[in-house]
Amino acid sequence: ITINTGVGADSAGNLAGSAAGDITIAGGAGGAGDATHNGGDGGDITLTSGAGGADMGAGGGNPGNIVLNSQGAVNITAINVNSGFSLEATAGSRDLSFLLTGATDSSIILQSEGIGTDAIYLQTTAGGIDVDSAGSINITSSQGAATAIVLNASDTANGGIDINVGLGGLDLVSVDSTTEGLNTGDITINTGVGADSAGNLAGSAAGDITI
Repeated sequence: ITINTGVGADSAGNLAGSAAGDITIAGGAGGAGDATHNGGDGGDITLTSGAGGADMGAGGGNPGNIVLNSQGAVNITAINVNSGFSLEATAGSRDLSFLLTGATDSSIILQSEGIGTDAIYLQTTAGGIDVDSAGSINITSSQGAATAIVLNASDTANGGIDINVGLGGLDLVSVDSTTEGLNTGDITINTGVGADSAGNLAGSAAGDITI
C-alpha cells in the first residue's frame, strides 16, 4: 500500500491495493482522483458515515461533474426526512431531465403512498406546465365523488379553459346517460354569473337538452 501526495515522480500510485481486492485512489497534480474496485461480481464499494453525514462534491473545474454509471440498478433511499433533488439555474437553457431511453415497452412511474389531496403535487411559481404526448392521454380517478376530477382556471385575471378538437369531435358522457338515460344535472354548463347561473344547459329524464 502506497500513499503519497500526488506530486512528484511517484505520483502514479497514491493508494493501491492487491489484486485480490483492488482499491485504487489516484490523482496527480491537476489530475483526476479515481476510486476503483476490481474484486469480482460480488465486490462492493461502501461509503459509510456514523453519527454524521456523507458529502460528495465536485468543484467548478474541468469538467467539475459527478457521474454515476451502473450496469445494474441504482437506488437512492432516504428515511423519514424531507428530501429533494434540485438544479440551481443561474442562466437560461439549464434544464433538469429525467430520461428513459430505448424504444421498449418501459415507463417512468411517479408513485406516492401519501393519503392527502396533494399526494403528488406539480407546481410552477412563474411559468406554465406543458404536456405533450405522441399517444393518448388518460386521466382517471377512482374516487367516488362528484368532484373526483376538477379543472380550475384563475377567476381573478380573466382566466379561461380552451378545448380544441379535431375531426374526432368532443364527447361528454355521463355514466347515468348510458345506463338510465340523461337525467337532470348529469351534464350542466353554466356561466356562474347572474340569477339563472344554476344551469344554463341541462338534460331531462326524457332525454331532452335545454339551453
